[in-house]
Amino acid sequence: MYINIMMKGLVEMEDKKIDKVIVFGASEGGKNYYEKQTDYKILAFIDNDKNKHGNLIGSILIVSPENMKKYDYDYIIIASVFYKEIKNQLLNKFKISPKKVKVAPKRLLKVSDRPFEDNDTLEFARETLLRLIKLFSQNKIKYFADFGTLLGVVRDGDLISWDDDIDLSILMQDYEEVINFLKTKFEEIVVDSNIKCKVHVTHDQIRNEPINIGLSFISNGNRIIKKFQINIGVITIKDNLAIQSMNSSPKHHFEKQLKVDFFGEEISVPFDYESYLEFTYGDWKTPKKDTSFEDYPFSFKDIVVPYKEIIC
Repeated sequence: MYINIMMKGLVEMEDKKIDKVIVFGASEGGKNYYEKQTDYKILAFIDNDKNKHGNLIGSILIVSPENMKKYDYDYIIIASVFYKEIKNQLLNKFKISPKKVKVAPKRLLKVSDRPFEDNDTLEFARETLLRLIKLFSQNKIKYFADFGTLLGVVRDGDLISWDDDIDLSILMQDYEEVINFLKTKFEEIVVDSNIKCKVHVTHDQIRNEPINIGLSFISNGNRIIKKFQINIGVITIKDNLAIQSMNSSPKHHFEKQLKVDFFGEEISVPFDYESYLEFTYGDWKTPKKDTSFEDYPFSFKDIVVPYKEIIC
């Protein structure tokens, strides 16, 4: 009987077909996807950057899009925030069937995998955000809760447990003030010696301007948390748009601040935030735990060439 059960298991394993895929995107998102995904057999990575061709991610070769035809694949997985441009390239230039193109879930493209599902990490993140917004208020720093953090604050009254970072935004005109604030108030933001924090700025080399200030937190002692970031996006107002590295929205949302309660502190949010959330997420009132960038109606218009500068 034991042999029969073993044989049945082997037959079931053989019957279960593992789809073969090519992954489009060999940057950090693609590397994270390679480390995390378990559903497919990856045949190759493809990327538009010629400098990456011939290199490896793990044991998988990076090739040009023109080499796709050499592989017998079931799907092409897009592992990039610029899925619209890539999808158009696949459908229009290479005539790939839409049925063969999929977009990777966001959680598989990022380093942190839902750190706030860990209660200790969620508690620390909440504490740190409350301390930061209180210091912002005391020092008259203008900021906005944004993206998933805004969504959690106004819909759920808390950080979203399946989110992977904290999102705030500032205006470009306030960038230098915020940098100076972070340098001078750093020890008041990170008060727990068991947690290590590093601050860096990501710049767009093409535009020659800062696009994000990142505060990375990691355990450095007896308090164990999962690694996460506070990302402070930098907004440029141009014409009628508030432009960030990943999206553009009507500028009136960031011309005024509203205040809402967050665990006894007032947190600043964009003006007419319900309209902003609808613009950004569509049906923002319905929680969606596992999303891809394809689920969002806003577009990723410009390809960013970033470099990072360590601040403190």
